[in-house]
Amino acid sequence: MGVFQYPKGLHRRRLQPFPYKNYKSFKRVLQHEFVRVCVYCRTPDSVSPGEYYSFAVDHYRPKVVPKFKDLETNYRNLYYCCGPCNSRKNDYWPADERLGPFVVNPCEHDMAAHLRLNAATFEYESRTPDGAHMIRLLQLNEPDIVGYRRRVVETIELANLRRIELNKKLAEAKKKFSKGLLTAAELANVEAIFARSMSTVLDIIQCNDGTKAPRPLPRTVK
Repeated sequence: MGVFQYPKGLHRRRLQPFPYKNYKSFKRVLQHEFVRVCVYCRTPDSVSPGEYYSFAVDHYRPKVVPKFKDLETNYRNLYYCCGPCNSRKNDYWPADERLGPFVVNPCEHDMAAHLRLNAATFEYESRTPDGAHMIRLLQLNEPDIVGYRRRVVETIELANLRRIELNKKLAEAKKKFSKGLLTAAELANVEAIFARSMSTVLDIIQCNDGTKAPRPLPRTVK
């Protein structure tokens, strides 16, 4: 699944964390559970070193609603989301649960059935009334946010082109070495430069597409 794409099907929770008394203690677990992206806007938390700290633990069913008060530290009611989505969603819950509209989430909804990314404009398009409501409520198509998505995708594309270029240069160096046109020391120097450059390129890709491995989970998590 590409960056900013909504998942198909339902997410089955994999982790069984310690029953913390403070819901904020679940944050690191939720980062792993939802593969370090905001469940609502699909923004990765790995673009900058401090991005994780701007993410939040969202109560899908708001804890301020009396009938949901017991869900404040219920892991299945907690989601990983970015600061803007958390503040915009706030304590929203439909006045009539039979009618909605709902903010869709990956554990209860097939999100791709409600929302899709337009690869040409980098805007989200709704497929259902719930999807349209979510775009409005969370302001998913604000110009600055759309521009951010474009920059992230283009950064990944440029990094992939650089990866192809690096592999090509290494292959050429090895070919020259096999023909006696490079010494072993010269080839070793090319390989060292390749390793450093490729490490940087892969880090750029992984930070932007959300595949960079997060910090390990505490031992209390199964």
